[in-house]
Amino acid sequence: MQMLRRIHVKGWKSIRDQSINLNSLTVMIGANGSGKSNLLSLIGMFGEIFSSEPNMRSYVAINGTASSLLHYGPRETKSIDVELAFETSSGELTYATRWVPTLNEELIFEDERIEYVQRGVCEPQIATLGSGHSETNLIELATRGDSIARNCLSLLRSCRVYHFHNTSSRSEMRLPSYVEANRFLLSEANNLAPMLYLYRHKYPIAYRRITTLMQRVMPGFEEFVLEPSRLNEAEIVLKWKQKNREYQFGPHQFPDGALRIAALSAMLLQPTEDLPMLIGLDEPELGLHPRVLELFSDMVISTSTDAQMILATQSSTLVDYFDPCNILVADRIDGATEFKNLNAEKLGLWLEKYSLGELWERNYFGGGLDS
Repeated sequence: MQMLRRIHVKGWKSIRDQSINLNSLTVMIGANGSGKSNLLSLIGMFGEIFSSEPNMRSYVAINGTASSLLHYGPRETKSIDVELAFETSSGELTYATRWVPTLNEELIFEDERIEYVQRGVCEPQIATLGSGHSETNLIELATRGDSIARNCLSLLRSCRVYHFHNTSSRSEMRLPSYVEANRFLLSEANNLAPMLYLYRHKYPIAYRRITTLMQRVMPGFEEFVLEPSRLNEAEIVLKWKQKNREYQFGPHQFPDGALRIAALSAMLLQPTEDLPMLIGLDEPELGLHPRVLELFSDMVISTSTDAQMILATQSSTLVDYFDPCNILVADRIDGATEFKNLNAEKLGLWLEKYSLGELWERNYFGGGLDS
């Protein structure tokens, strides 16, 4: 399995200068404001700015300004430096970039390069992609047929971060969707109905896994009702029905927690061939029953054998379902985020007396309010 093995970040939001090691499954814990979401936002940004239509300018505009992305602004931080090291089947591929702010509060590439070290070969292959451009030059190099650039671009595009926080009455999950919007599940599951419709027709095994999970966690749930509108066959909405009832519930009659579970299950139980390389999840435990957290953790562990998983959570209950080697602790120290991996051997006898979540609540290894 290809995966993002290391990240080196300087100058991004709360992260002053950090090198972070990642596993196939990484669970980030820490207090509110410690910087967990900032790391996820950086990973998610790469998935967006390397899309088929590069949009660095729009990303920066939507997420504030260049000043708001620099660590304590441009007076203290002059650039954002990022290195992403991917482990591939044949070696290690690194994408590195430096972004600097412009006078009109945009970010431009002051430096951009890729480096590939083939396993068993000492000499790296390096491609410098220039400077002064407002959108990535990696796509152009990949289009010209460079195999390393193509692989790097594919890896970056396959980093997706999901936030299923908005389940309000105005959530786009509850609104009609374009039935053909089924290339992949969007970051806020805005196209949940089209994806489930696709799975039902093309991937019945995956669809059956999703509906079976919904039946386990939502009392009375029998089936999704997924059909394009007869008045507009290009649109579809998320409907469902209960056991032994003909009445069809509309999308606005979906309980918030159940809607979140539907999105989580569609993302984690989707066909293996559709899984992105990396899946990031921000606070997936919101609105979930404690018993559902166990089912969710089982899905995460199972999915991590096929796709790299990075979670950010505030739930000590959820943490208890994972091993210490999966935990990445975030603390805010002297105004900056610091990350550290847990060492099970150092926890030693404490794990015989307390659970991992209890040790976190006691602030034994950091990530707490008093860190």
